[in-house]
Amino acid sequence: MATSRKRVGIRDVAAAAGLSITTVSWALNGKGEVAPGTRERVQRVARELGYQPNEAARALRTGRSRILGIAVAHRESGPWEQTYLPYYRSVVAGAAIEAVEHGHAVAAIPVSQARGLEVQVPCDGLIVIDPVRDDPILAGCRRRGIPVVVDGRPLDEGFGDVPVVESDIATGMRTVLDHLRAAGAERPALLTGAERDAYTIDTERLFHNWCRRNDLPGTVRRVRAGESPVAAAESLLDRGVDAVHALNETYGNALLAAAGDRGVEVPDRLRITMMGERDPLAPGNGAGYLSLDPVAIGAACVRVLVAHLNGRRPENVTVPCRFIPPGRTPAG
Repeated sequence: MATSRKRVGIRDVAAAAGLSITTVSWALNGKGEVAPGTRERVQRVARELGYQPNEAARALRTGRSRILGIAVAHRESGPWEQTYLPYYRSVVAGAAIEAVEHGHAVAAIPVSQARGLEVQVPCDGLIVIDPVRDDPILAGCRRRGIPVVVDGRPLDEGFGDVPVVESDIATGMRTVLDHLRAAGAERPALLTGAERDAYTIDTERLFHNWCRRNDLPGTVRRVRAGESPVAAAESLLDRGVDAVHALNETYGNALLAAAGDRGVEVPDRLRITMMGERDPLAPGNGAGYLSLDPVAIGAACVRVLVAHLNGRRPENVTVPCRFIPPGRTPAG
């Protein structure tokens, strides 16, 4: 019968090195006044014995768990399942890879938009994606003193000091709308949703401002709670628009479906763009794509949060996005 190997502790290293437990602890943790030669000897003995620090004890001593949380608020909706859940997964993947480089781990923490944090996980800091108005997650972190970085600017007052990582939607929207205008659009529209986060609000604002600058009528249609995106897309096409940008892939695919049902050719008679990722195996649907980079967003959030935790003044980060015109492959 196999027996488990006894964990090597500081007492074992101290006995093997012929030193006090305090000296060994200082040498291993980089604290106290220890001669360089002694520190080197302790570290060598520790390696030879297979010593591994007790992370639970270290967390109690330092108050740091080396865990970074990502708040994941699940929503029961088609757009969430089809568009935003994949975005979250990519943010988590980018954050996890980057966190390893900084000696941290990443945990996805379930949250409720009504109640805030659902599970109490001992994390050093939290990454919050798309905070909403009166956001209970940000408020709860502020009460508990948890450092926060957000993907998408906070909408509530009093959070202007929170570090922000965001996609360069301003440049992306300008590129998309200029493309539609160059293609001959005279009656542009925006198909957006009921969620009132910064991404939605900013997209609508950028669309209105662009239409005013270009002296064009601009139509905004919000998919109402409980409404089918296809029904919203059909009602928008009834208004005689000739170009539509969709807030996400769910709404963009609804526009493609509505156009197909009516025999409207895309992009010849109707120009459609959407935020999302074109399937490289099926690039010929006639739509253009505003492609964000959630992996880079997740990595940037970790870098900013780690800098924050280490006492450095964090800088806001803007991550570029890329427009893929109709007919162009993502790699093209």
